Amino acid sequence: MIVFGHFVGGLALIGGSMIAAIAAVVLAGATGVRHLQRIVEQKSFRVVQLGRTDYQYAESCDCGHDHSQDGHQTF
Repeated sequence: MIVFGHFVGGLALIGGSMIAAIAAVVLAGATGVRHLQRIVEQKSFRVVQLGRTDYQYAESCDCGHDHSQDGHQTF
């Protein structure tokens, strides 16, 4: 009976630790998202999407990649 009690107590300790860790991650994520939204909403912080002409790379790139679809991606 003592061994069973130690086993159940260990499981409870591990489960409680996992719940506390998950709660901490969720709380940090929620406050981080709110903080990021406040930063983006400020007028002094500009967020822009760059166009194809904003990148400075040669069209005849010898890197071995196919750049024919660059700038035409859909998300």
